[in-house]
Order: sequence, then C-alpha cells, then structure tokens
Amino acid sequence: MGLNYCISQPFVIIGSKNETTFALTQSTLTAVASGNQKVIDGFTGASKIDIRYSYTTGAAETSNSLNITIEQSVDGTNWFTIANETVSGGTSTLAARTFVNADNTGGGTNIKSSIGLDVFYSKLRVSFFETGVVTNFGSVYAEGSFIGK
Repeated sequence: MGLNYCISQPFVIIGSKNETTFALTQSTLTAVASGNQKVIDGFTGASKIDIRYSYTTGAAETSNSLNITIEQSVDGTNWFTIANETVSGGTSTLAARTFVNADNTGGGTNIKSSIGLDVFYSKLRVSFFETGVVTNFGSVYAEGSFIGK
C-alpha cells in the first residue's frame, strides 16, 4: 500500500525524449560536473524527487563511473550540496555527497537506476560527469518526478 503522494509528470533533466515514441536520446558526458548540469525550478511544495537515469559507458571502456551531484538552493545563487554523515564515537562528520555508479562491466554497457531523495528548497541543480575515462566518454539520459506536491 502506497502513501498516496501526488506525483508530477516526468520531466527531462539531461538528454531528450520523444513524447510520441518515448525514444530516449542520451547526452555525451564530460569529465566536469558543469558539462551536463541542469537547474530544476518551480517545485515549491514537493517533498521528494525521484531521478531515473540510463547510463551507457563509452565504447571499449572498462573503468568508467557515472557521478551525480545534487545541490539545493532557495535563490538560485547559493547552492548547498547534500551531505553524507559518518558517525564515530558520537561525532558526526559531514562530507559532500556524490552518487557514483561504478557498475561498469564493459564498453557500451547500459545501466538503468533511480535515486529517490527528500527535497528542502525550491531549486535543485543536478550535475552528471564521468570519471575513469581513457578515450571514450559515455552518455546519459535522466528524467525526474516530484512527489508530494
């Protein structure tokens, strides 16, 4: 039994989608987060976001990893990275959180996954980049839905 959250229509974050055939077109990744980055605005009132992605590794690559950073902002100028918390001996240590998909089994592998997150601010900045590339960068398509609006 679900929680009966309202779910928004899916929207494209990176890449493109043919709304008639539902064919997805991926965008080529780069080594820097700013190369494939999108600001998502206008979801005041939502409490969660689900980001679904399809990542294809570069041809003949075997050590690539897709990296996803998600930042939040109230004004679109000051961005706050989601933090990871590690607790040891009663002390919480915070570090910037990056989602890494290193599930690479060979060149041209397609990996599909999703990330569900709580949101606290009215703007999100989602960045995709790739590490471990020798020659060929991979590509990614991502879409999202807001939940709880």
